Amino acid sequence: MNKELLLECFTQLKGKAASGIDNITKDQYAIHLDANLDNLVERLHKMAYKPQPVLTHVQSFFAQKPQQVYFHRIKK
Repeated sequence: MNKELLLECFTQLKGKAASGIDNITKDQYAIHLDANLDNLVERLHKMAYKPQPVLTHVQSFFAQKPQQVYFHRIKK
């Protein structure tokens, strides 16, 4: 993994994609892109990078509307 590869991946990201679980958008990450990529490469090489858990659509639904969740028994 190197900075050039990560830069290529970054440029291929959709501009209006949703932010990650850390709420950092592509535009926000780009403000300090060079430093962010250097830091990421360093953490990857040290094996110190710990990705945050992924917020799934289902988790997001339950977090936003817990009072509206109903469970129905499925008939066999």
